[in-house]
Amino acid sequence: MYTLLTESFSKISSAKQFKATAKLTETMEHILSEFYSVRPFASAKLKAYFSLFFLEIAEKLIPVENINCPSGNPVCEKRVCRAIIEEYINRNYNRNISVRELSNLLFLCEKQVSRVVKKEFGMTFRQLVAKTRYSVAIYLLANTELTVAEIAAKVGYNSYNGFYNMFLANAKITPEQYRKSAQKKA
Repeated sequence: MYTLLTESFSKISSAKQFKATAKLTETMEHILSEFYSVRPFASAKLKAYFSLFFLEIAEKLIPVENINCPSGNPVCEKRVCRAIIEEYINRNYNRNISVRELSNLLFLCEKQVSRVVKKEFGMTFRQLVAKTRYSVAIYLLANTELTVAEIAAKVGYNSYNGFYNMFLANAKITPEQYRKSAQKKA
C-alpha cells in the first residue's frame, strides 16, 4: 500500500497543483481508484480511513477561504456530498442511522438528502445502508471465524432474524451456506 501511495503522490510535484478544488478531487479519486483496482474489496473501515486521510490533505493544502466549492462549482459540490454520504454510511453502518442525522451533517433538509442519495447512488438511503451491511457481512463470513449472530450484531442488526432475512434476500442462500461455499473456494 505504501508503494502505491508513494507512486501516486510522486506525480504531484507541488502543493500549487492543488489550487483548483476540482483538480484536488480528481487527484484523490485517481489515487483511490488505483488502490481499489489493486485490492478490489476494501472494508468500510478502510474506506473511512482513506477518506479522512484525503480530507486532512485537502485541509492542509487549500486554505478554507480559497475553497469555492459550495457556491461556485456544482460538480464539485455533488462529489463532496457523495463523499460525505459514503463516509457517513461506512463509519456508521453498524448502528441505527437515519436520513435525519445525515441531513444535519450536510445542512440540507431530509427530502433533499433523499433525492441526492437516490440520484448519486441509484437507491434509497435504507437500501444503501443495507448494501453496505451486506458487503461487510460477506467479507466477515468469508474471512473470520465470528458466529453468524456476532456478524449480524457487528453489521448493525439487532436481531438474528432480520440479518438472516436480509442475507437470504440478497444472496439467495443462508449465511451458513455462504460461509461453507466461501471456505471451499479458499
